[in-house]
Amino acid sequence: MKLAIVLLLGAPLAALCASSSSEFLAELKAHPDGNAAMGTLQHLMAAAQQKLSLVERHHGKIVKKVRKQADAFLQEEAAAYGGALNSYSAELLKAEADMQEEVAVAKAGLKVSEAAPVPKTNDWKDPSVMERAKLNAQVAATERAVKHVERQRVSEVREGVERSEEQLESEAQKLGMKLGDMTPLVDTAKKTLEAQANKVQVAPKVVTPVASKTVNLPALQDALAKALPKERTAAASAQKKLDGFLSKADKELASKRTVIEQGLLDEQKAEITKVLGAAPSIKQPVKLAVKPAKAKVAAPAKVAAAPAKKAVVAAPAKK
Repeated sequence: MKLAIVLLLGAPLAALCASSSSEFLAELKAHPDGNAAMGTLQHLMAAAQQKLSLVERHHGKIVKKVRKQADAFLQEEAAAYGGALNSYSAELLKAEADMQEEVAVAKAGLKVSEAAPVPKTNDWKDPSVMERAKLNAQVAATERAVKHVERQRVSEVREGVERSEEQLESEAQKLGMKLGDMTPLVDTAKKTLEAQANKVQVAPKVVTPVASKTVNLPALQDALAKALPKERTAAASAQKKLDGFLSKADKELASKRTVIEQGLLDEQKAEITKVLGAAPSIKQPVKLAVKPAKAKVAAPAKVAAAPAKKAVVAAPAKK
């Protein structure tokens, strides 16, 4: 905690130390024996320690306040995750109930067909016998499929809960680097998420069809054959909707966590400014522009004088 505060103070502490050092040096120059200077140094160090303690107390209050905000934030996000998973489970339950209803309709049709009077002659050639056998096999297969999708629904909801909890825990750990151990808050958020996701749902009631005097076995076979593909289509649609929500919720979770961190940083800076005052601006030494030295222009080379032409002496004329 103290390390985090010292790192946060940064410039204010540096300015405080700089001012203390200058006062100490001034006192040392005024009293070469050093006695008064040491007293001044001890006084300055005590004042600095007092201010640091005050900052620590203020920091603790800020952290406590922001932890409450983080707790509410985690609870809110956990409830949102759990609600989405509960809605996903409800959609799968509805698709399962539609399958079970098709099974109930087929069973009722079989009862009607079995109860119908069979001709005494050529009963072994009755086509309804083969149709009922096929329908019975379809009913058994569809009932097994219903049990399978029920187990699959429970497994997928559980996986969704675990995935969402990991996301909450990951963001909470990042907050924990500034707010301390977040485990108690995360555990509470997980309980909220699980309670919402596993909230007791009333499964759609399967309507028992009214038996009619006539039954169309091929039509029942066709309807039962389409029951599982319909359930799979509905399940895929629900999964796509859930994936879209989770992707969006993950981004919002990270964004809100960043806002909380920035709010904590802003409040800490404000409190430090109250305690230590605004950090004095350090004037940078003015750099004088140095004019570049003028390059010396080389003197033009002297042109050597051309050698004088020898005078031509005219020869004397012969007599």
